[in-house]
Amino acid sequence: METSQEPGVSNFDQNSEGIAKGEKVVIDLTGLVEEVIQVVVAGYGFKPTNFETLNKEANEVHWKTLSRDPPNGSLKRTLTLNKDIVPIVLDIEERGSWLYRTQSAAFRRILMNLLGNALKYTNHGFVHVKLSIQQPNQLTPLDQGNEGVDLVSLTVEDTGKGMKPEFLSEGLFAAFSQEDHLSPGTGLGMAIVNLLVKSLGGTITVQSRLGEGTKFTVTLPLQCGNLEEVRSTPGLVITPKISTFDETRAKTIGKRVSMLGFHPPSGDKLQLRKLEVMSKSLQGYLENWFGMTIVPYSNKWRTESDLLVVRYSAETSTIVQTLAGNNPVLVLHADSSKIISSTSAWVKSLSTP
Repeated sequence: METSQEPGVSNFDQNSEGIAKGEKVVIDLTGLVEEVIQVVVAGYGFKPTNFETLNKEANEVHWKTLSRDPPNGSLKRTLTLNKDIVPIVLDIEERGSWLYRTQSAAFRRILMNLLGNALKYTNHGFVHVKLSIQQPNQLTPLDQGNEGVDLVSLTVEDTGKGMKPEFLSEGLFAAFSQEDHLSPGTGLGMAIVNLLVKSLGGTITVQSRLGEGTKFTVTLPLQCGNLEEVRSTPGLVITPKISTFDETRAKTIGKRVSMLGFHPPSGDKLQLRKLEVMSKSLQGYLENWFGMTIVPYSNKWRTESDLLVVRYSAETSTIVQTLAGNNPVLVLHADSSKIISSTSAWVKSLSTP
């Protein structure tokens, strides 16, 4: 089922509009999205746990404990590294510039709330975040006269628990509303998102199926910016990210790359879907951002490809340990320490001139 909210005046806590009424500045949306994802993942990566009931299995690690017993016999607390967090696939459409004039705090809050909800209600599968341009420089009659305005689309899709149709149509954007009343939180997250999207002149649509997942799409009309405007903004530190990327692309453009481990012969439906999304995202970066050509993997990859990208898994672990040589190899793994511990000799051979 799909529901949407059109721009308009919100009745929810008018004071909250202050977030969206801040000064608009030119920002790099790619950097902002990456930063928000890192912050949200860091928050969900660690969770408070009762020390006495701490799961001491490999997927949970002590982070910080109290040095002395707390008074009144209360339970000691610790932070536990939660390695069960689902993978997040970030897709950013290739374009010359992602500099736009907007209210950064509002954009940041929109993504934080959407991504936070996706992680909160997704125990298996993945979360897919996509930044794209819906209609480049094609404005509606209402927007005519605003040159250089793009409709920027921010999509957050998950494979979580989904929502019932009646909650989608009646309670999703209502303040203090939660479908599961036992879930932690105040029920204000989506109400705030809806308010901020409207305040920025945008729209938000939702597609959700119970037991399958949810997809939010936020579309915002944003004024294009330029690097000179960013440089003239007081207090901002400009990093040479753009020139660094250009230098990297100059070295990779026209190179051949093979991918291994993204198309297993079998697996459950959700796992195959996750790998498909990851594969398409990675392929998009390699082809569109870095100008490389995808070459199917074969036993002759050393002569047919300039680079091999491997998703580390039980199926590819044996192959990975035989890949030492002159050709560059990029290994993707959720936990790099496992690669180093299990293939230390191989890693050492790669680092040896």
